[in-house]
Amino acid sequence: MEIAPARELKVGRIVETTLDVVERCAVPAAIYVIAMTLVNGAIAYFGLGYSSGLQEVAKGALSFIFAIVATYLLVDAMLRRFDYIGKDTDDVIVAFALFSIVYSIAVGVGFLLIVFPGLYMMARWSVAQPTLIANGMGAFDAMKESWARTKGSEFPILIVILILIVVPAAIAFFIGTQFADDNAAGIAIAQLVSAISSMLGIAMGVALYRLIIVDTKMAEVRTFD
Repeated sequence: MEIAPARELKVGRIVETTLDVVERCAVPAAIYVIAMTLVNGAIAYFGLGYSSGLQEVAKGALSFIFAIVATYLLVDAMLRRFDYIGKDTDDVIVAFALFSIVYSIAVGVGFLLIVFPGLYMMARWSVAQPTLIANGMGAFDAMKESWARTKGSEFPILIVILILIVVPAAIAFFIGTQFADDNAAGIAIAQLVSAISSMLGIAMGVALYRLIIVDTKMAEVRTFD
Protein backbone atom coordinates (compact mmCIF):
# COMPACT_ATOMS: atom_id res chain seq x y z
CA MET A 1 0.00 0.00 0.00
CA GLU A 2 1.30 3.42 -0.96
CA ILE A 3 2.22 5.62 1.97
CA ALA A 4 0.88 9.14 1.87
CA PRO A 5 3.55 11.81 2.36
CA ALA A 6 3.27 14.29 5.19
CA ARG A 7 1.23 17.42 4.90
CA GLU A 8 3.24 20.62 4.71
CA LEU A 9 4.95 21.30 8.02
CA LYS A 10 6.05 24.63 9.45
CA VAL A 11 9.27 25.16 11.40
CA GLY A 12 7.44 26.90 14.24
CA ARG A 13 4.91 24.07 14.54
CA ILE A 14 7.65 21.44 14.72
CA VAL A 15 9.57 23.38 17.39
CA GLU A 16 6.39 24.04 19.39
CA THR A 17 5.37 20.38 19.32
CA THR A 18 8.89 19.26 20.22
CA LEU A 19 8.93 21.52 23.28
CA ASP A 20 5.49 20.21 24.24
CA VAL A 21 6.84 16.65 24.11
CA VAL A 22 9.78 17.66 26.33
CA GLU A 23 7.49 19.41 28.81
CA ARG A 24 5.07 16.50 29.08
CA CYS A 25 7.91 13.96 29.30
CA ALA A 26 10.11 16.07 31.59
CA VAL A 27 11.04 13.27 34.01
CA PRO A 28 12.32 10.67 31.50
CA ALA A 29 13.94 13.47 29.48
CA ALA A 30 15.82 14.71 32.55
CA ILE A 31 16.88 11.17 33.51
CA TYR A 32 18.20 10.65 29.98
CA VAL A 33 20.21 13.89 30.03
CA ILE A 34 21.70 13.15 33.45
CA ALA A 35 22.54 9.54 32.59
CA MET A 36 24.11 10.41 29.25
CA THR A 37 26.14 13.24 30.80
CA LEU A 38 27.45 11.09 33.65
CA VAL A 39 28.20 7.95 31.64
CA ASN A 40 29.73 9.62 28.59
CA GLY A 41 31.57 12.08 30.81
CA ALA A 42 33.05 9.21 32.82
CA ILE A 43 33.99 7.32 29.66
CA ALA A 44 35.65 10.42 28.21
CA TYR A 45 37.49 11.31 31.44
CA PHE A 46 38.71 7.87 32.47
CA GLY A 47 39.49 6.99 28.87
CA LEU A 48 42.02 9.81 28.54
CA GLY A 49 44.81 7.43 29.40
CA TYR A 50 43.90 4.99 26.65
CA SER A 51 46.62 4.84 24.06
CA SER A 52 45.99 1.78 21.93
CA GLY A 53 43.58 1.65 19.01
CA LEU A 54 41.78 -1.31 20.57
CA GLN A 55 41.11 0.62 23.75
CA GLU A 56 39.70 3.55 21.75
CA VAL A 57 37.42 1.19 19.83
CA ALA A 58 36.24 -0.38 23.10
CA LYS A 59 35.53 3.08 24.55
CA GLY A 60 33.56 4.10 21.48
CA ALA A 61 31.63 0.82 21.43
CA LEU A 62 30.68 1.16 25.11
CA SER A 63 29.43 4.71 24.57
CA PHE A 64 27.47 3.67 21.46
CA ILE A 65 25.81 0.69 23.16
CA PHE A 66 24.78 2.81 26.14
CA ALA A 67 23.39 5.48 23.81
CA ILE A 68 21.28 2.88 21.95
CA VAL A 69 19.76 1.55 25.18
CA ALA A 70 19.18 5.01 26.68
CA THR A 71 17.64 6.32 23.45
CA TYR A 72 15.37 3.31 23.10
CA LEU A 73 14.09 3.73 26.65
CA LEU A 74 13.46 7.46 26.19
CA VAL A 75 11.63 7.06 22.86
CA ASP A 76 9.56 4.25 24.40
CA ALA A 77 8.72 6.37 27.47
CA MET A 78 7.71 9.37 25.35
CA LEU A 79 5.51 7.28 23.06
CA ARG A 80 3.82 5.62 26.04
CA ARG A 81 3.20 9.02 27.59
CA PHE A 82 1.00 9.80 24.58
CA ASP A 83 -0.45 6.28 24.28
CA TYR A 84 1.15 5.77 20.88
CA ILE A 85 2.25 2.18 21.59
CA GLY A 86 -0.30 -0.59 21.36
CA LYS A 87 -0.64 -3.06 24.23
CA ASP A 88 0.26 -5.97 21.97
CA THR A 89 3.26 -4.29 20.33
CA ASP A 90 6.41 -6.40 20.63
CA ASP A 91 9.70 -5.23 22.13
CA VAL A 92 11.92 -4.27 19.18
CA ILE A 93 15.20 -3.27 20.79
CA VAL A 94 17.17 -5.59 18.47
CA ALA A 95 15.60 -3.97 15.41
CA PHE A 96 16.22 -0.58 17.03
CA ALA A 97 19.89 -1.43 17.53
CA LEU A 98 20.16 -2.51 13.88
CA PHE A 99 18.52 0.74 12.79
CA SER A 100 20.94 2.75 14.98
CA ILE A 101 23.96 1.05 13.40
CA VAL A 102 22.73 1.49 9.81
CA TYR A 103 21.62 5.07 10.49
CA SER A 104 24.95 6.04 12.09
CA ILE A 105 26.97 4.61 9.21
CA ALA A 106 24.77 6.13 6.49
CA VAL A 107 24.56 9.59 8.08
CA GLY A 108 28.27 9.51 8.92
CA VAL A 109 29.16 8.78 5.30
CA GLY A 110 26.68 11.48 4.26
CA PHE A 111 28.47 14.05 6.40
CA LEU A 112 31.76 13.12 4.79
CA LEU A 113 30.15 13.90 1.43
CA ILE A 114 30.05 17.68 1.91
CA VAL A 115 27.73 17.53 4.97
CA PHE A 116 24.37 18.09 3.21
CA PRO A 117 23.67 14.41 2.36
CA GLY A 118 24.03 13.56 6.05
CA LEU A 119 21.58 16.28 7.08
CA TYR A 120 19.18 15.22 4.34
CA MET A 121 19.18 11.61 5.54
CA MET A 122 18.64 12.79 9.12
CA ALA A 123 15.54 14.66 7.94
CA ARG A 124 14.11 11.79 5.88
CA TRP A 125 14.66 9.22 8.67
CA SER A 126 13.56 11.57 11.46
CA VAL A 127 10.42 9.56 12.33
CA ALA A 128 11.99 6.11 11.92
CA GLN A 129 12.73 5.63 15.64
CA PRO A 130 9.21 6.28 16.96
CA THR A 131 7.66 4.48 13.98
CA LEU A 132 9.77 1.39 14.67
CA ILE A 133 8.95 1.27 18.39
CA ALA A 134 5.29 2.33 18.20
CA ASN A 135 4.44 -0.25 15.53
CA GLY A 136 6.88 -3.05 16.36
CA MET A 137 8.42 -2.75 12.89
CA GLY A 138 11.71 -3.92 11.46
CA ALA A 139 14.57 -1.47 11.02
CA PHE A 140 14.39 -1.20 7.24
CA ASP A 141 10.59 -1.04 7.13
CA ALA A 142 10.66 1.87 9.59
CA MET A 143 13.33 3.65 7.56
CA LYS A 144 11.31 3.13 4.38
CA GLU A 145 8.11 4.48 5.94
CA SER A 146 9.90 7.47 7.44
CA TRP A 147 11.43 8.25 4.05
CA ALA A 148 7.99 8.21 2.44
CA ARG A 149 6.22 10.13 5.20
CA THR A 150 8.72 13.01 5.25
CA LYS A 151 8.63 13.57 1.49
CA GLY A 152 7.96 17.22 0.77
CA SER A 153 8.75 18.33 4.34
CA GLU A 154 12.53 18.01 4.16
CA PHE A 155 13.29 21.72 4.37
CA PRO A 156 11.43 22.61 7.60
CA ILE A 157 12.69 19.41 9.24
CA LEU A 158 16.25 20.30 8.20
CA ILE A 159 15.90 23.76 9.73
CA VAL A 160 14.70 22.31 13.03
CA ILE A 161 17.54 19.76 13.00
CA LEU A 162 20.00 22.64 12.61
CA ILE A 163 18.34 24.59 15.45
CA LEU A 164 17.85 21.77 17.97
CA ILE A 165 20.65 19.32 17.16
CA VAL A 166 23.48 20.65 14.99
CA VAL A 167 23.94 24.03 16.66
CA PRO A 168 23.99 22.62 20.23
CA ALA A 169 26.38 19.87 19.06
CA ALA A 170 28.66 22.52 17.57
CA ILE A 171 28.47 24.48 20.84
CA ALA A 172 29.44 21.34 22.77
CA PHE A 173 32.41 20.81 20.48
CA PHE A 174 33.49 24.44 20.86
CA ILE A 175 33.22 24.26 24.65
CA GLY A 176 35.37 21.16 24.65
CA THR A 177 38.12 22.98 22.77
CA GLN A 178 38.24 25.74 25.40
CA PHE A 179 39.43 23.40 28.16
CA ALA A 180 42.38 21.11 28.55
CA ASP A 181 41.64 17.53 27.49
CA ASP A 182 41.79 16.32 31.10
CA ASN A 183 39.66 19.14 32.56
CA ALA A 184 36.70 17.47 34.29
CA ALA A 185 34.55 20.63 34.20
CA GLY A 186 35.09 21.06 30.47
CA ILE A 187 34.20 17.43 29.79
CA ALA A 188 31.08 17.67 31.97
CA ILE A 189 29.81 20.85 30.30
CA ALA A 190 30.44 19.54 26.79
CA GLN A 191 28.73 16.23 27.58
CA LEU A 192 25.77 18.03 29.18
CA VAL A 193 25.18 20.19 26.10
CA SER A 194 25.60 17.14 23.86
CA ALA A 195 23.09 15.16 25.95
CA ILE A 196 20.54 17.98 25.80
CA SER A 197 21.00 18.12 22.02
CA SER A 198 20.42 14.37 21.74
CA MET A 199 17.33 14.54 23.95
CA LEU A 200 15.87 17.34 21.83
CA GLY A 201 16.51 15.28 18.71
CA ILE A 202 14.61 12.34 20.21
CA ALA A 203 11.74 14.60 21.28
CA MET A 204 11.67 16.08 17.77
CA GLY A 205 11.26 12.58 16.33
CA VAL A 206 8.28 11.91 18.59
CA ALA A 207 6.84 15.34 17.75
CA LEU A 208 7.15 14.61 14.03
CA TYR A 209 5.55 11.20 14.57
CA ARG A 210 2.57 12.99 16.12
CA LEU A 211 2.38 15.63 13.37
CA ILE A 212 3.06 13.39 10.39
CA ILE A 213 1.52 10.05 11.31
CA VAL A 214 -0.88 10.34 14.26
CA ASP A 215 -2.50 13.62 13.20
CA THR A 216 -2.75 12.41 9.60
CA LYS A 217 -4.51 9.21 10.68
CA MET A 218 -6.91 11.17 12.87
CA ALA A 219 -7.68 13.50 9.98
CA GLU A 220 -8.36 10.53 7.71
CA VAL A 221 -10.72 9.04 10.29
CA ARG A 222 -12.64 12.33 10.62
CA THR A 223 -12.88 12.58 6.85
CA PHE A 224 -14.18 9.01 6.61
CA ASP A 225 -16.76 9.67 9.34
